[in-house]
Amino acid sequence: MLLVEISLPIFNELTGKEMFVPYGSGIFWMELLSIILFTGLVAGSYPALYLSATKVVSVFRSYTKSGKGVVMARKGLVLFQFILATILIVSTLVVYQQISFAMNQDLGYSKDQLIQVTLEGKLLESFDVFKAELEKNENIESVSRSSFGFMGRNSNTGGVEWEGKDPENAALFEIIRIDYDFIKTSGLQLVRGRDFDHQHGSDSVSGAILNQTALELMEQDHEGNEFFRLWDEERAITGVVKDFHFESFRKDVAPAIFLLDPKNTWQGYIKVNTSKIQETVAYLETVAKNLNPEFPFDYSFMDENYARLYQEDVRLRDLAQYFSILTILISCLGLLGLSAHVAEQKTKEIGIRKVLGASTISILQVINKEFILIVSLSILIGSGIAFWVMKDWLAGYQYKISFEWWFIPVAAATILGVAFLTVTLQSLKAAHSNPVQAIKSE
Repeated sequence: MLLVEISLPIFNELTGKEMFVPYGSGIFWMELLSIILFTGLVAGSYPALYLSATKVVSVFRSYTKSGKGVVMARKGLVLFQFILATILIVSTLVVYQQISFAMNQDLGYSKDQLIQVTLEGKLLESFDVFKAELEKNENIESVSRSSFGFMGRNSNTGGVEWEGKDPENAALFEIIRIDYDFIKTSGLQLVRGRDFDHQHGSDSVSGAILNQTALELMEQDHEGNEFFRLWDEERAITGVVKDFHFESFRKDVAPAIFLLDPKNTWQGYIKVNTSKIQETVAYLETVAKNLNPEFPFDYSFMDENYARLYQEDVRLRDLAQYFSILTILISCLGLLGLSAHVAEQKTKEIGIRKVLGASTISILQVINKEFILIVSLSILIGSGIAFWVMKDWLAGYQYKISFEWWFIPVAAATILGVAFLTVTLQSLKAAHSNPVQAIKSE
């Protein structure tokens, strides 16, 4: 119960829960007592039945012999524990590498030092004034706005037509309404054509910028398409931006169309170019409150928003890490108990070997070799299961890492190292015992 109280806050933080121990509940105490009684009954039944069936002569001779089934059951439990430990360690490595890959991958836009601001009230009505005030600050590089949040799809349509379009093509295009300078502010990369420009007044009614996926969809049916129809209005492809991720890596990049439509935007974007983030945010808040005192200043950093896309995966990684440690500890307890039992069974054998001049190393080998074989077998089985499970988990990502060869050796080295240390400590105790005490009862 003490360990539960210590670990419960950490567990709640990891899982996002608010679990607690109901000490004031009588049902809780009855359930706890039932578990204690049931566990004690099951744990005590085997030794009680075993001892009651033992011959009296064997008891007085201090001699008991375990059947092969009993020995195999003990070894089987240790084997099972280390199989679980291997699976968890390999899984933790894979999840950690996949999340690191997703968090550090080039997204096609610049999320670092990009601030998102909710536009409402005067900020929405007088955005140009807000933008002009912000650009007076040397720490602010660029300001723009959009209907787009980069954190998933929120406005898409199938009403896009182009020359040669396959009637069976039911692709949904994300419609992103933006203001001037949005491409620059967000760090999107133009790979063809131009950005929306004040010098081209027709951009708002007849121009559009596509991402590469949208262009490829149109050109797979008719190469060289320069125009398409959106809701029965003809649009010219004025530019193309490099594909960018606005969903998690579990999904393919969706086709997107940028329209110059400042009146239908509600998200402001501010690109800063300084390490003085707190000072810059304070300046933003001051300007926003002066212009828009009736509304709170609501902002967020895009890198933090992106991290929330993988909140569940990060939670899975952390839980797997803690459960790996817990499983290894439990496995070591089982291995320690089994090695102590084997060492006691071999007490006289070890005593005779020492009298005959056997070294400590040779005595360690007597006990260790049996357990290293069990642990090695568990690593072999656990690695195979982990490979199958994690390949299936990675299949849920469209952009993912490969199952690297070194995942299994790292897990194997960890398991073998811990197991070897556990058994060796018990073996040293047996090897350093007095051989006279071990064989004098014979």
